[in-house]
Amino acid sequence: MPSLATLLSSPSELANLAFGQGQLLVTPVHLSALVGAVVNDGVWQTPSLLVGLTDRFGKTTPADRPTAVRAFSASTAAALRRMMELVLTDDGTSANAAPLWGTAAGKSGTAETGWYEDGSQVVQSWMAGYCPADDPRYTVIVLVENSIVSGERSAPIFRTLCEELYFYDLKQEKR
Repeated sequence: MPSLATLLSSPSELANLAFGQGQLLVTPVHLSALVGAVVNDGVWQTPSLLVGLTDRFGKTTPADRPTAVRAFSASTAAALRRMMELVLTDDGTSANAAPLWGTAAGKSGTAETGWYEDGSQVVQSWMAGYCPADDPRYTVIVLVENSIVSGERSAPIFRTLCEELYFYDLKQEKR
């Protein structure tokens, strides 16, 4: 996030932040945590890659998890989930991200780089969401770097990942 001083330095800085432009920087891990807060009724859990510590005898002690905090209301989270589900419908902006098997919800995005290649701006193409839509178990984040098109590149990858997770869950249920 840009500093408060930067945001207050110009009305355009604050306006750019409002729609994810300007000095706002985000990684796939950040975005995954945000999607996680959406599916967890507005509760933010700081990402952690550490599951636990294993001693030389093979005994694992679970790692302490960072404290979860409420980032936004449950009603805001529910509204965001409904909107993310609509994005993947036939009338949505990323219908090509909808899995053929199973359900998902998501949001596409395009990060402008300011670089140009053969007269076209190079962008970072994003697709972020979760599956299954009705009972979220997975967050799925796709970033296609240095693309000339926006969500057209990341959306099909998102769809494929959600389909693979659907089949993975089917296999687990049969066990």
